[in-house]
Amino acid sequence: MLPDCDFIFSLLVVIDEVHERDEDTDLLLLVVRKFLRHTQNAVKVILMSATADAEKFAKYFSTPIEGRFRNAPIIEVETNLPYTVREYYLNDLQKLPVYII
Repeated sequence: MLPDCDFIFSLLVVIDEVHERDEDTDLLLLVVRKFLRHTQNAVKVILMSATADAEKFAKYFSTPIEGRFRNAPIIEVETNLPYTVREYYLNDLQKLPVYII
């Protein structure tokens, strides 16, 4: 239960790797959807995945507006260049320069 407040309460829920379906993830998505349908507060939900079916999740999180359900918006982030990933191990940390601010 959230405390009563005089200011507008907003909440951001971020769920990463949503395509990795298991019982815990499915339960979390069910709880978040139920919360969205019953709250008066401003809530934003961000589901992140490189391989999930976005249309399926948009329909699952549809919102009743003016007597009908509207799918949640989908935002696609396109990138043409892969990012290089550098791996550092504990021994490598000792070799990194120290910056003092």
